[in-house]
Amino acid sequence: ARAEGPVDAGVLLMLKGEIGSRGLQGAMGPKGYRGDLGPAGRPGNPGRPGADGKSIGHGQHALQQAHSAFSAIRTDLSYPRYNQPVTYQNTVVNKPGDFNAATGHFTCRVPGVYYFTFHSVAKVSMCLYIATDAPFNKMGFCDYNRNADQV
Repeated sequence: ARAEGPVDAGVLLMLKGEIGSRGLQGAMGPKGYRGDLGPAGRPGNPGRPGADGKSIGHGQHALQQAHSAFSAIRTDLSYPRYNQPVTYQNTVVNKPGDFNAATGHFTCRVPGVYYFTFHSVAKVSMCLYIATDAPFNKMGFCDYNRNADQV
């Protein structure tokens, strides 16, 4: 039988039957938007102490850690020979003397992490490398001439 006319919602709620069994899982919806960053967490525990630094002096300088730094300038206008070390004519900084400008060799006497940069200008294609005895052997870059000065 079919009822005619308006249906009273209150009557329909009273006629509600028993809960049925759960249906099948639906397909996953699209990924939602990333939410706001939450509050900062509590600070962690202090780390283990690092290794002792090496002393490089006495008196007021005794607590400084050992370090090495050098800066050199090449003024020779001829190009270095292929696959040979680049030599330099002027040394601006060389502390404590670990860089040899005449051979282009730097000797790592102080263990640690080193940061090297080098700059070059040439009118030809060039490849420059920092060679090392470490397993990865060489680090560097190549720049190919596009009919302009290479920096």
